[in-house]
Amino acid sequence: MSSKSTPLNQLRNRNQPSPQQPAPSMPQQDEATENDLVNEILQEIDDTNEPMPNNMDNDFEQPIYMQQPQDPQYQEPPQVQAAEPTQPVESLFDSLKNNFVVGVIVLLLCNPMVSQVIEKVLPNKDIIKKYTEYIVMLVKALLGVIMSFCYQNFM
Repeated sequence: MSSKSTPLNQLRNRNQPSPQQPAPSMPQQDEATENDLVNEILQEIDDTNEPMPNNMDNDFEQPIYMQQPQDPQYQEPPQVQAAEPTQPVESLFDSLKNNFVVGVIVLLLCNPMVSQVIEKVLPNKDIIKKYTEYIVMLVKALLGVIMSFCYQNFM
């Protein structure tokens, strides 16, 4: 592959006037600052062209999975922790607790005094008087849902 760029070493040599080339007609001070600028640029290029440490090569050499493959014939038995004797009782209580609370809510709402209070709160309109039993059941159902929701989320 042929390249038309000039090697850096030749550029440094070019900055120094050769005896065959006539000196340019630039003032001495401008030429010195230009040479300094070119030398700084060339130094920066040399610094950036230095080989960087190859940490990436080491990354590819490390295995992705650190766990060693196990022999498929040999498998360790799973470790079973000893269950405490109170654990089944506690889990049974936890599963029945919500059902017990729903039962208590139903008993409270089935009380005839609750029905009387709801009937007194309803407005005295003909359509409401006509369907009082159904409206009271609907209000009790809504109260039961609200009470159950409050118990499950806030207690």
